[in-house]
Amino acid sequence: MCSSDLQEVAVARTVQAFYAGKPGFQAKFVQAVKKKGLTTAITRQGQAWILKGDAAKDLPGKMRWDYTADEVFYFCNGEWLWSYEKRERLATKVAVKNSQLWQATGYLTGQGDLERDFQLSLDTSPLPDAWALKLTPKKGTQLMKSLTLLVDKATGAVRGSVLVDPLDDSTSLQWQDVRYEAMDPKIF
Repeated sequence: MCSSDLQEVAVARTVQAFYAGKPGFQAKFVQAVKKKGLTTAITRQGQAWILKGDAAKDLPGKMRWDYTADEVFYFCNGEWLWSYEKRERLATKVAVKNSQLWQATGYLTGQGDLERDFQLSLDTSPLPDAWALKLTPKKGTQLMKSLTLLVDKATGAVRGSVLVDPLDDSTSLQWQDVRYEAMDPKIF
């Protein structure tokens, strides 16, 4: 293993260790989706709650994502991902392990392993005090081409991410007002 590989592994382990020590978190987010053929990004914002699971006790992690202005909501109990679009009066249910959300956030719930699941590389960071850890799935996937985590150098917290899908469309996410704390399970 060369020294650059060691640095990538060290960054991945720093991220894993940071989230392993947290019961969960809640944060506001800003999301920008860039699609081929569109001249401007589709920007949305909302609030997310992420509760870490406990693999030793066979307790899955849970997530909730609220896009309040769009009236779109996602709920994940660790097994199923529900999406609800209030305006369309449409609810869908998919196995969470078959979703892009699971692959991109499993490490936050304590159920993913960056070293095990991804090829790791460091990229140029747009932030001077953050690493850009690029993750490419080791196993073939139709959900994600790559995920780049913007990792705070001082703490190991992920401050944002850029997910690129197989069509080269991208979804950027920036966390804001993050609070690491235990949450009431009724949120989920």
